[in-house]
Amino acid sequence: MTDYFLELAKNPWAQKIAAKLPFSVSLPPVLNRKEVPWDDQELAGKTVLFVNIGGASSYVESNLKKSVASLSGKTITELSPDKKIAALVIDLGKAADVQDLANLYQTIHTYIKKIQTSGRLLIHWQKNAKNEAFEASLSAVVKSLGRELGKYGSTANLLLSESNAAGAATQSALIWFLSDRSAFISGQVFYIENHSSTAQQDLAMTALLAGRTAIVTGAARGIGLLIARQFRREGAHVIGIDHPSQSDSLKSEMDAIGADVFLQDLADTNAVSNIKNLIHNGPGQIDIMIHNAGITKDRTIANMQASDWERVMQVNYTFPSKMTMELLKPGSAIIPLIKEGGRIVNISSIVGIAGNFGQSNYAAAKGALIGHTKDMHKQKYGANINAIACGFIETKMTEKIPPVMREIARRMNALKQGGLPADVAETVLFLSSSLGSGISGQTFRVCGLHPAGA
Repeated sequence: MTDYFLELAKNPWAQKIAAKLPFSVSLPPVLNRKEVPWDDQELAGKTVLFVNIGGASSYVESNLKKSVASLSGKTITELSPDKKIAALVIDLGKAADVQDLANLYQTIHTYIKKIQTSGRLLIHWQKNAKNEAFEASLSAVVKSLGRELGKYGSTANLLLSESNAAGAATQSALIWFLSDRSAFISGQVFYIENHSSTAQQDLAMTALLAGRTAIVTGAARGIGLLIARQFRREGAHVIGIDHPSQSDSLKSEMDAIGADVFLQDLADTNAVSNIKNLIHNGPGQIDIMIHNAGITKDRTIANMQASDWERVMQVNYTFPSKMTMELLKPGSAIIPLIKEGGRIVNISSIVGIAGNFGQSNYAAAKGALIGHTKDMHKQKYGANINAIACGFIETKMTEKIPPVMREIARRMNALKQGGLPADVAETVLFLSSSLGSGISGQTFRVCGLHPAGA
């Protein structure tokens, strides 16, 4: 589906004409994205300005310099007046008082105009559990900055780490947020934990998922297909699952990338046991489970049939929650179905956070999926589990929205455009790889800083 305003924004002649019109025409910014395999050129050409205003020696600084350099980028601590930067990274350390906020303001005020288009502003803080006011203030600041930077195609995010022990995980997350793969995520707060399985990361990035087995539901098209393709691109063995009605499409697409096929209606009450048998009789264990499949049956609740409610709940919530429980608990099996340190990613929606007219069934299911993600993380089962709340993504599903409503939905976020399936797929890859080792129990809003539920 074509976004004509975005296509105009990519045309230099259209940009010149828009600039000369007697009235203001705001074209959406063109975002830098990357969909090729990870390699040691990930940050090539990028200059990162690092500023430490926490007062203490920064454990982030040395790691960041090493990591950026290993991926062909450059980190500096001083900036000449005539230079621009791809990213500004501010380390607040253990800062905790009003003066530190004033220093933060002054630093951003000094350098924000130096950030190039499609750039990054990242704030890191070593979280103090007793200082909720400081954390809430920082959260509000990055949301505001994300909205200010959005018209330039740039983003702002906050990373909170629990201690110096989380240094390797913080380092990996910073690298991903500095990359072009995080282009549609802005104005959010992410918590980096120190997991016992998190070792110092080797950032020579090739084949991020080599030797791992992943199941992706809803893999015949759209976001699920992109996830399957990118997993194969990074070396994973992929099993693509979809409804029997998608048999031809699923087989064709999975054959094209060298992935396996399994047909299953996820609304079937035997779906969980069938997929358990698939794992037992195949790889024995898996490393990654991506619950991507989803359906809608949109009606106001006054006109909604019970079957509309039940089927949407079954596919969007009941199946993934039950399947996750089976993966995490060994039950009668000798070994659990998902390996220690495995990854589970639930594809939800901002509708599950903010609701939407005529989608009470879909909102209930996607909201429950986000809550389930938090619950499973609290149980400490030995696997990282996260959710992704998609905003307006350019898919076959959103193509069905009436044109005027679709155009409004595209422009509501800070970046003034819809996201791409690749934005979701790259986030899933991050959470499924060693890069996301310190992140669990969280919901990533891939929405361009949409106001709904922010």
